[in-house]
Formats: sequence, structure tokens, C-alpha cells
Amino acid sequence: MYFRVRKQIILTAGIRETKKKIYLCNTLKSMRKLFRTYWKTCCVLLLILYASTTRNTPDIGIAYMIPYFDKVVHFCMYAILAFTVCYDRRFVYQGYILHLLPILLLTILYGIIMELLQEYFFPPRTGSFYDCLANSIGSIAGCGLFLIFNRLNTPKA
Repeated sequence: MYFRVRKQIILTAGIRETKKKIYLCNTLKSMRKLFRTYWKTCCVLLLILYASTTRNTPDIGIAYMIPYFDKVVHFCMYAILAFTVCYDRRFVYQGYILHLLPILLLTILYGIIMELLQEYFFPPRTGSFYDCLANSIGSIAGCGLFLIFNRLNTPKA
């Protein structure tokens, strides 16, 4: 009796372990597929994360000559991010502007989160409302650039 119960528990545990291994394998496969699809977006996200959280920013002589150069950099980084995300999701887009709304909201939210991280967790860096505004406008511009790019590259029927 004890042997049968013990054997059943071991078999049940083996089935559970097998299911866990299958689930883990499927999860890893889906993560690989996700990275293969969005590797450009991941690279841009990591670059922005690094640039936003690093302690020492490089001193570029031209940066001091151009007024509001840091806002231009914020604008360009988030325009590139939004364009890259839109480009990676171009097969889902199908011509509807509403499909770009989640991308726009997520890139704006990422910009806000980066500014909050700078303000509260990386002491030499400071978050700014105007940086956040430049990030948001850059995200809008990136989605707009994608719309223009997509329209120019779509074959006419």
C-alpha cells in the first residue's frame, strides 16, 4: 500500500517536472522569437537606459555652443526609439493610425520613467520636465516619421 502511494507520488511529481520543463522550454523559445523580432528596439532601449543612467556624460565642445543641445539629444533619442518600435511592428500596423497609439504611449511612458529614475536613483543626474517634454515630442515625431516612411515604401495598387 505504501509502495503504491509512494510510486504514484513519484510519477505525479515526474509529470509535474516534465510540465515545468516544457513550460520553461516554450518560454525560452518565445523569448528568443521576441528578441529576434525586436532586437533593434532592445538595442535602442538599452542605449537610452545606459545614456540616461550613466554618471559621466562625455564633454563635447559643440554641445556647449548650441543652446538646448541636451533637449535636441533627448528629442532624437526618443524619435529613433519610436521609429524603431514602429518599424519592428510594421506588419501589425496595417495602415491604421490607432495601432501606433500604444507604441506612442509606451515610448512616452518610458521617457517619463527614465526621467524619474534620473531624479531619484542616480544622484548626479537630474530629471527635468523639459527633458520629459522633449522625449514626448520626439516620440510623436518618430511615429510621424514612420507614417511618412511607410507611406513612401508601400507599393501602390
